[in-house]
Amino acid sequence: MKTGNPKSEILTRCAGNPKSEIRNPKEIRNLNPQNRKREDRSFWRFVIGYLSFFRISDFGFRIFVLGLCLLTTACQQDMARQPYYRPLEETSFFPDGRSSRPLVDGTVPRGQLLEQSPILTYRRDSAHGDAARAVALIGNPTMNAFAALLPFTLGPKATDYVDVCPIPIDKKAMQRGQERFNIYCAVCHDALGTGNGKIVERGYLRPPNYHTDNSRGFARRGIKVHLRDLPIGYYFEVITRGFGGMPDYASQIPPEDRWKIIAYIRALQLSQWAPLKDLPELAKDKVRGVAAVEGDRP
Repeated sequence: MKTGNPKSEILTRCAGNPKSEIRNPKEIRNLNPQNRKREDRSFWRFVIGYLSFFRISDFGFRIFVLGLCLLTTACQQDMARQPYYRPLEETSFFPDGRSSRPLVDGTVPRGQLLEQSPILTYRRDSAHGDAARAVALIGNPTMNAFAALLPFTLGPKATDYVDVCPIPIDKKAMQRGQERFNIYCAVCHDALGTGNGKIVERGYLRPPNYHTDNSRGFARRGIKVHLRDLPIGYYFEVITRGFGGMPDYASQIPPEDRWKIIAYIRALQLSQWAPLKDLPELAKDKVRGVAAVEGDRP
């Protein structure tokens, strides 16, 4: 067994090493392993005693809780407790008792148009619907009121939609409508509006043909009508609100561009389904020639 004084051995080693950084007895004492063990035990005794103080002493527990409360109050934000009113809540601050204040006279909308704006109006006013109901009752006095009003509960009729474009349509507007149509509509409806777009070729729901198909929306209301015979207000409603597998484009297409797209759709329908009497003479002769050739085929 090795005997001797550890402190003497450390002093001897330091004396033999001129580059040693130990110069005072305190540092020599800290190098002693037994002293370090004593200091570690003293530290853990202090920690255990401190915790026991808070666990056993009621006074210590109160001090601990008080310290936590002081810390939590420092994290509170003034914005979390600011005074506010809920919508339409009563208040005594204003003479009329309303916390929600009316708009100042002369206020104009900014960013989004009001629903009453002509450019966003695609249905006739309610007075037109009341007049239609009155005509239904007067035209057939034997019909009871419930039977006369039943068709109107299924949804608006074709006559309830506007048939006049609220913006002027010229060549520039038609070109803009064609451009927007090719961007947003042709992927499903194709460039001619026959419903054979690229999305349909990849398994998406096929949209109706603008020229030959009936309206699916009116079919659900029990009305059979061709898309080419519907007023333009119905097209604006479908673009704005969507229908079936078609999502709404209210956020992508501004209202003015929607009307221009509809004007271009009307031009497509006219190009594919124009009456013969409305065509120029040169075009009439061409159509008659094609019809004659088609008729001669078996």
